[in-house]
Amino acid sequence: MDSLSAQNADEQNSEILALESIYDTDKFATDRTKDGRLRGKITIEVPMTTKMTLTAAVGTKRKTVQVENLSPVYLEFVLPNDYPSTSPPEVSLSAAWLDSSMSAELLKRLNEFWTENAGMPVLYSWSQVVQDEAATLMNASELDLDHIAASQMRSKRRISIDQSLTTASGDGDLPSSSSATLTGEQRLSLICDYDELVRRRQFETGWYQCNVCLSEKAGRHSLEFYPCGHVFCIDCVNGYFSVQIKDGAVRQLHCMEDKCKSEATPQQVRLAVPAELYERYERLLLSQTLDLMTDIVVCPRPQCQ
Repeated sequence: MDSLSAQNADEQNSEILALESIYDTDKFATDRTKDGRLRGKITIEVPMTTKMTLTAAVGTKRKTVQVENLSPVYLEFVLPNDYPSTSPPEVSLSAAWLDSSMSAELLKRLNEFWTENAGMPVLYSWSQVVQDEAATLMNASELDLDHIAASQMRSKRRISIDQSLTTASGDGDLPSSSSATLTGEQRLSLICDYDELVRRRQFETGWYQCNVCLSEKAGRHSLEFYPCGHVFCIDCVNGYFSVQIKDGAVRQLHCMEDKCKSEATPQQVRLAVPAELYERYERLLLSQTLDLMTDIVVCPRPQCQ
């Protein structure tokens, strides 16, 4: 190994160590390619200042929801042997809400940053560019996730940072992301799950009065229904949900405020009831959903039942 190669290797290792000290283990991970090059993934959260309306086809209908948090952007990279002295990292970007044109624009910004800072480690700076620019580019108040899914399927090719356009890549060195093949419905589910996770974490830091027993409980022992915002302690919700599930009324799990029809999400049901009741809930919900579908035929063979 010549002195320049050794210097590149030292700078790469130092950069990875620095990133490991900045990010939690669930936000940054690395391994090596078959030929020994460093590769990894940075999870980048994009701040939002307003609510976002999402639409997607769910079954035969279109579903519209509002979220306060978009799922993260994943920056996946491979470090060439001559990085950072000569070549930039190979990179791809993916997110459930990211269409091909926005992805290409973000990669263009990364390419411009490398041109201005060639020879310097750029991974952390790139993550900041993606975070800042994604928020700026997100100037729409509504996203059609079916349109994004179709856009990504058309552009399902590797994007190279040094060209700022999509190119076919067969080396398999960049970590493979499955987001390009997701349907609009799957994207909607991923974003809604993430939005609920973030809101739940924020909610758990506070204290709230249960609207049923009127006791003051910590957020981690309470549930907030959406979009109404009514709050109840988990003990009260458990009592109500348990009765409904045992009676088979799994479509009646909604907010306990009088005349409020905000529905509980599966994640809220999971939090509120024991595991065996949640399994019954899932089983009955699937069965009742299939019963409502007119294009489903039950197989008469006993082993299929």
